[in-house]
Amino acid sequence: MHDRDLEGLYNNYRGLRPTTIRSILDCWADRRPVEESLEVIRRVFPGSQILESTARSVMRYLQDRDWRGCIVNIIGDYGSGKTQMGFILLRMIRERGEARVRMITADPLTELRSEILEDGDERPLVVIVDEVDLLIGDMERGKRDRVEELADLARMMTEGSFSNPARGSVILLLSKKAHSSLKMDRALRNRLIDRAKEFSLSMSETDRERVSLEAVRRIIALRMAYSEEDRLRIFRSLGLIYPFMEKLALDLCSMHEIGGIVKNLVTALDDILSELTDPRSLGEVEKGRFFEEVLKRFFSEVFRRVHFRVTVGDERRDYVAIFSEEPLSVPGARTDAHYDIRTYDADRGLIGSLLVNQVGLEIKYGDYWKENRDQLLRVMERYPLLLICVTEMDEDELADLRNQMRAGGRAFEIMGLSPKVLGVTLTLTPEGALRFLRNWGTFERDLEEILSILTLQSVRVKDREVSDQDILAQASSAIVSSLMRELRRARKMVRTSTLSDLIRRSLEGVYARYGRAAPDLPEILVDRILRLLEREGLGRLSETGKSFSLSAESKRNLEELSLDEGRRRDMERVVSGILLRMQEQAPGLDAL
Repeated sequence: MHDRDLEGLYNNYRGLRPTTIRSILDCWADRRPVEESLEVIRRVFPGSQILESTARSVMRYLQDRDWRGCIVNIIGDYGSGKTQMGFILLRMIRERGEARVRMITADPLTELRSEILEDGDERPLVVIVDEVDLLIGDMERGKRDRVEELADLARMMTEGSFSNPARGSVILLLSKKAHSSLKMDRALRNRLIDRAKEFSLSMSETDRERVSLEAVRRIIALRMAYSEEDRLRIFRSLGLIYPFMEKLALDLCSMHEIGGIVKNLVTALDDILSELTDPRSLGEVEKGRFFEEVLKRFFSEVFRRVHFRVTVGDERRDYVAIFSEEPLSVPGARTDAHYDIRTYDADRGLIGSLLVNQVGLEIKYGDYWKENRDQLLRVMERYPLLLICVTEMDEDELADLRNQMRAGGRAFEIMGLSPKVLGVTLTLTPEGALRFLRNWGTFERDLEEILSILTLQSVRVKDREVSDQDILAQASSAIVSSLMRELRRARKMVRTSTLSDLIRRSLEGVYARYGRAAPDLPEILVDRILRLLEREGLGRLSETGKSFSLSAESKRNLEELSLDEGRRRDMERVVSGILLRMQEQAPGLDAL
């Protein structure tokens, strides 16, 4: 299907000059608006119909009021296309010819005010003001002079009398956050919000996914139209490039507006083309061996050392994981490689001499291993295990497998890696494959998270005599870490049964390290932990309580939480308090 779509777009774009195509792609990569004609924007811009529909609504609103006396607020998240909308309106108003139009950033307001007062042109003037968020940032730091200038400009432009009509109208391009800040300021709200007509640039999830996939086709077609050499190179490897680009677009939808999605897609295609070679043609068995060698080399050269931190309450421990190609062996089984876990002095950059733990690393291509896990289970009797699974696996199935493998307190994590991502390495140079995986995989964050979780599950983080309270604190940290990783991995929804199992398995793992069986966690306490996730803005429980839905906003909240150690510690303390209720219902746990 994509071949026919691309062919049509490619033929459409062949009439564009190479310099125009390069300019468009560079603008997208730098998150700058495309300053081409409306006809070109309509042809190339993903989601141009949505922007143009909003622009026409703004034009009708202004035209019905003779272009005078209006304040228009166009509100959208970062990357939603506000600046591009400004340029579309600039072109439309100029083409209409009934009003003058200026587009400015928020900086030169004083100069513009002087120009307006001295200008003798009696036609109405429409001023489009971009980057209003910069003024709001100043205001929040206690500097109001520039935002007051903006409010004065809006008043001067839009207020008039019977004998002296208003000079024109003002269009403000601002984010939702900036809009909320203006609404909270009584004086500015009266001047810039209450009198304004508002238009939103927010897309629904369905629209954003559709436009993102549209962007994939347009970006690839533009590169093919850029030169005959690019067309031939892309065509030879299209079966590997296109599936990855589609997956990347859909993955980006959960966190980014269309501007960020397009930027990443352009950059990813540039990275691929810079290292592109003839695609390798391999059978499934050979492909599995090739992927295993690529990944082992990747871990050996790119992530030979991984620094990570484990936090239990107010106590923090730094560790370093050092990759080794040597397998870990147990009777009847061995791993592909492993990581040695050692203590680490982050302040002085010194690696401790004490070997804290060893984590087995196993790489599997396909899903044949799911029916025969005996070798993995043998390894896990002695070592924590990280399984790199290269297969397309349903999110729920992946979570179920993880929870099954962690039964009985076993320390296990699985990193699902799509063949659509790894498949691109079949058409890249050896060095290009390593760079591609580093830039477009999620290995760095995943490895730090996974090693932290496995350490919490398999190591006595507190090496002094520990109390039940200490174990609860470590269990709380393991639960929060595992839940955050699961929510980050999921795209739109997680079953609550999956999260419940994850909570219980995390609890079992920590207690097992201290030679204890975890107390039973009542369903009502599990529900309280899930309600905590909801209160933190990390998702929403369904009315039936069977699923936990995720949105772009909850994904952003999750990112903010991962960077806020204080907020995360507070969350762990709440979980610890919930677990304490469990402990009170299961007396007899003496201090170790």
